[in-house]
Amino acid sequence: MKKLFRNLVVAFALIASIIGVSVAPTAEAGHVVTDDDRFGIYINDSSIYYDRVGHANAQIRYGRLGYEDSFDPILVSVMWGKGFYAYRIDSYGNNIGSIPQNVQLALANYLSERYQ
Repeated sequence: MKKLFRNLVVAFALIASIIGVSVAPTAEAGHVVTDDDRFGIYINDSSIYYDRVGHANAQIRYGRLGYEDSFDPILVSVMWGKGFYAYRIDSYGNNIGSIPQNVQLALANYLSERYQ
């Protein structure tokens, strides 16, 4: 049941991104810059699904600093605690690709500050 609910939340976030609901940076979107100032990341706070301590799924846009608005939103799964790891997921929560290490760190820091 929990996995079904998780999949429904992730599917809703994907559908929302396709039809354009809450994908543009708004007042409720967090903006993070990586430590090396290479990437900017918009995190759609209304899409965050806090799964358990140290793990959340979210919809983000990231790209070269100053151009992050021009990229399509993606779904990511982020884990933090003793370390950190983040990767792209599909609407079912399956791992479909990686994201740069510094983007992973910025996401883990952002989410751990707000959801721990």
